[in-house]
Amino acid sequence: MADMLFSCSKRRLRRYQVNTAPPKQPSKMNSLCITSRSPFLSLPQEIILMILLDVVEEEGEISWQERTRLQLICRALRDFVNFTPSFWSQISVSEPKAIWQQHLDKSSQLELTVTCDCPPREELHASFLSTILPHAHRICSLTCSIDDNSSEAVVEVTTHAASTLRDLSLFYDERLARRIDGIPFDDLLELETLELSGIFTVREPMWWEGRVLRVVKLENVNWVYEISTFLDFLEANDQLESFHYSLLENILDQDDLAPQDLPSYDTIVLPNLTHFFVYSIPAFHLLTILQHVSFPSDAQIIATVGDSFPTEEPAADFIVPVMNRLAALRPPSSGITLRFDTDEAFLFAENKRWELGFYNDALNLQPRGEAYRTFLQQIPSEIRALISSANVAHMRPGADDPALLVKALSQDADRLSMFECLLDETWLSALWMDKSRGWDGFRLPKLDWIFFNVCETSTAADISTLINLLQARSATVQDKMHSLDVTITVPIQYDEGEIQVALKEPSLLNLEPHIEHITTD
Repeated sequence: MADMLFSCSKRRLRRYQVNTAPPKQPSKMNSLCITSRSPFLSLPQEIILMILLDVVEEEGEISWQERTRLQLICRALRDFVNFTPSFWSQISVSEPKAIWQQHLDKSSQLELTVTCDCPPREELHASFLSTILPHAHRICSLTCSIDDNSSEAVVEVTTHAASTLRDLSLFYDERLARRIDGIPFDDLLELETLELSGIFTVREPMWWEGRVLRVVKLENVNWVYEISTFLDFLEANDQLESFHYSLLENILDQDDLAPQDLPSYDTIVLPNLTHFFVYSIPAFHLLTILQHVSFPSDAQIIATVGDSFPTEEPAADFIVPVMNRLAALRPPSSGITLRFDTDEAFLFAENKRWELGFYNDALNLQPRGEAYRTFLQQIPSEIRALISSANVAHMRPGADDPALLVKALSQDADRLSMFECLLDETWLSALWMDKSRGWDGFRLPKLDWIFFNVCETSTAADISTLINLLQARSATVQDKMHSLDVTITVPIQYDEGEIQVALKEPSLLNLEPHIEHITTD
């Protein structure tokens, strides 16, 4: 019982602290706890609160629906909720408008967590901000959508909350980035978590100075031109725990991709860092960061470079040193996975917690088969030799692409032991260059595991083809080769009709594949 009662984290207790200041006169809640015969309500208020929070909290927040359900259970719980400020310290624009003021009144003087994530063009957005403005000095966390017409109101709320604001998240409602002016970064001295999304330009060039930032997430923020800016930021924020930078719109030209003269830096040590994510960063910038920053051994490093194949500079000038540096920081002794999707290709060593991505623009070059080989061959040979797994299940290329990719893997990733793809005619044809030759026509004969994912293009005929090919392998191998484990993954939305019947075919079951039925979002 004690373990259950005290399972709440320190952060939860701090956020939902009970207002313990002695009341000027006996409150209904005090009378309730004294007179009620319920053993539960005889517990201290702090313990009751912890139990209720543990029951109704969803992903770190209490929804107004859950709070209402508590109020409807009985009068005792209704009074407890109404007279406990902690239940009212989180206010969201998604709640009924009539409840906003109740939050502000019933939360007493507790700090507020405020969420205004409706489209800024709606009247509701302006009305909500005007309602909370008189209490902005109590806001410790603000999440708010913004556009050109609402920025003035958002700036006003942020300015009044400057002395207490610890978490700030601002995002434009549209994908295209805009400019934001007036946010008083110089005054947000308590700020620990900052998230900006879709804001093209932050006017203040040194917005990070003078505070202890722990979590920073910048999406589509134009802040990448000079690598010295990155290094200055990291050097000034050595308490960072998580850093996420993503430039969704590629605005860099060749001048931005070129090496830059740098001032002298000592090694930048980030002892608390657990996640470092940079998306669409020039390869030279990434290389410079890897050379100047000391990452903790358990920190996760994820990067996608935006210039895998620069038109004026050989890719190897930057890409090869980046991969060598990552491999030196996180030796991938247990193997590397190669993953393709429609837009990118990735190398990652999951157990060593690093991942490197490349845009697939280069793979649109013709002839495409040579482009795949070029991509694989730019990977240093000692790293390429560690590629043990390839996942192409999220790749939707043209009709001839699977065959070209499989051919390139067979030539340049000869230690491949695991492969995952879609179960359809295109990929089956890619893996078997000549079905009439049975197993002899299989392009990746050294595989130990192969995963087929049933998808929207899968048919019963594809499953029959797979059965024939696996039977041909069984007849050819006759215990002379290693075993091949086959797994067929079946999302629930495709587990019906002819697919469902084909998966129950005795000739398939006799081959003993692993058939996994899964639920997808």
